[in-house]
Amino acid sequence: VLLGQRLLDLDDHVGFGENFPRGLADFRALLSVSSAPSVVKTGEQFSLRVRVKNEGNTVWLAQERALSPLQVSLGNHWLDSERRVLLPDDGRSPVLDDIKPGQEVEMPLTVNAPKSPGDYVLEIDMVQEGVSWFGLHGSPTVQLPVKVEKRWSN
Repeated sequence: VLLGQRLLDLDDHVGFGENFPRGLADFRALLSVSSAPSVVKTGEQFSLRVRVKNEGNTVWLAQERALSPLQVSLGNHWLDSERRVLLPDDGRSPVLDDIKPGQEVEMPLTVNAPKSPGDYVLEIDMVQEGVSWFGLHGSPTVQLPVKVEKRWSN
């Protein structure tokens, strides 16, 4: 941080230390979903359990200790069959406990099916809020094909 003409090192003054998230180049995650529906109804809300491993070298700070834009969350987008983003930023699940490098946890993610029937791809990714999605910087995402069928009313 530049204060007047003096450059301050935030690590020395705020107490974050060497594991403070500094940049996106280090943000890498390994994600897996054990089971997910392949067919859902339009507008249906459903939950997934996602295994998340911190493949980077920095600690992902827990929600109660993180200050935006440092908060790391699990989230999703809906893509069309050609992998173009149709519905960005659908569900979110914040990191509730610090996740250290190499540590793996299971996180819930609640998503909302698109309102129009069709063939979609549910993309699951990590995001540093206010900064960027991990997948945009080379971290692998999970992409699951999902058929969305019209919900019939009674």
